[in-house]
Amino acid sequence: MSDVILVSCDLIEELKIDTETALLKEALAKRGIRTKLVTWEDNSVKWGETTLAINRVVSSYVFNPEKFIEWSKKVEKNTILWNSSQVIEWNIHKKYLIELFDSGIPVPELHFIPKNTSKNIAEILDEFPFDDFVLKPCVCNGSIGLRRFQPDSTELESHFRNLIKNGYQQDFEFTDRVFEYPPGDILIQRYVPEIKTHGEASLFYFGGGFSHAVLKKPKSGDFRAHTIWGAAVDHYIPSTKEIEVGLDSLNIVGHPIEFARIDMIPTKPVPLIIEVELIDPFFFFEFAAGTVDLYADHVQNFLRERQ
Repeated sequence: MSDVILVSCDLIEELKIDTETALLKEALAKRGIRTKLVTWEDNSVKWGETTLAINRVVSSYVFNPEKFIEWSKKVEKNTILWNSSQVIEWNIHKKYLIELFDSGIPVPELHFIPKNTSKNIAEILDEFPFDDFVLKPCVCNGSIGLRRFQPDSTELESHFRNLIKNGYQQDFEFTDRVFEYPPGDILIQRYVPEIKTHGEASLFYFGGGFSHAVLKKPKSGDFRAHTIWGAAVDHYIPSTKEIEVGLDSLNIVGHPIEFARIDMIPTKPVPLIIEVELIDPFFFFEFAAGTVDLYADHVQNFLRERQ
């Protein structure tokens, strides 16, 4: 029997690109905590045989979010899941950004576009006249499907239709496979040019308390502040205001949160929230010394309280 089950997915285990879970397993082992790595698609797992299940890299949920939510609720019938199915259900669709925006959290202006819309992108831009904007799928990770446009772009209507109706493809440098992503709801959001000069800060919270932060700078010619697109990463010391804005975002969720990554552009006078990642955030343990121990301590303290 394991004390903790760490949850991956078949895709990530096949590609072997998870560099963090081994670090966490080692840190937990030093604390006498037994772990087992499984995938959420594995129907043979007996969830009642562990005290705690923690989502690590479950990226394949984007292909079937409804099934993943159903899985999370099934797990919770037998054990505790971090983060909970309620948090997953809130976070899995980026309509949560609309909720943050409407609640007064500083988020770049954005609007929701359902996949069954009969409007074309020109009609939408008549309603929301952005001169520089991004289109992003509402269920995605790793900035996949995210693209920046101006209204006169010759590729705009095509990408818009692919996102909401036809589905789209994505290839990556770490594999020769081409992945097919389903159509869905999308967001249109005003582009924030400071992301190129300021980068994107990622603030991490364990058990509701601030842990650490990194700064991701897009590579030249790109605006996506993600390592799979070549972004550079460095340690970051956030301001008090940035930490507070992150906590304010988490307070909107309405459910206990055991781990979180808040992505923000460090603009003045307040930072702008880009993402709140509560399902399987990359923690950048390798870029911030000692942070894996902070997370392992959080897990250990929880298990001690359960004894």
